[in-house]
Amino acid sequence: MPFWTCEQCGAQFPDSGEPPVSCPVCEDERQFVNWKGHAWLTREELAKRHKLVWREDLGISGIGVEPGFAIGQRALLVREPDGCVLWDCVPLLTNEAVEHIRSLGGLKAIAVSHPHYYGAVADWSEAFGGAPIYLHADDRAWITRPHPGSCRGPGKITGCPMTSFSCAPAGISPAPPLCIGAPVPKAEVSCSLAIP
Repeated sequence: MPFWTCEQCGAQFPDSGEPPVSCPVCEDERQFVNWKGHAWLTREELAKRHKLVWREDLGISGIGVEPGFAIGQRALLVREPDGCVLWDCVPLLTNEAVEHIRSLGGLKAIAVSHPHYYGAVADWSEAFGGAPIYLHADDRAWITRPHPGSCRGPGKITGCPMTSFSCAPAGISPAPPLCIGAPVPKAEVSCSLAIP
């Protein structure tokens, strides 16, 4: 059975014989449903119609989808001496991207700033041996494709090493991070990302 991707926002949904009835991300008041209604592509259809492109974003490798898809998400690949961290995610993963990232030391973690960037995060994690995924704890309701690497219990935050991860505007207390995937020792994940 295929995995389904929302054409409007890029969220990926579990495999099923039929596409989902609706997309909760698009139905949220901060987003919108296309005038034609919900539209879906299978993961395979998305890969046939689109490709990943690499570009520099402020001196950091950016990954985008062309031709443009969903809301035009892009991810940043932050290189560290012991592997890469993917900041945000796109709705597509290709074998070429996996090979390229492996040539740079592999992917040690994925950090996602908000639900519009969840995309194919489960595919990315699985392609790199279950790389842990770090999401803001307040956004757990927006996970559209739960997968075996998900957190072990409802609301439980386990061993998340990126304790400094936050997505709140200045002056607002951020919620603690939600660690999805296998917890890793604190020394294994460190990432400095400063974007002006």
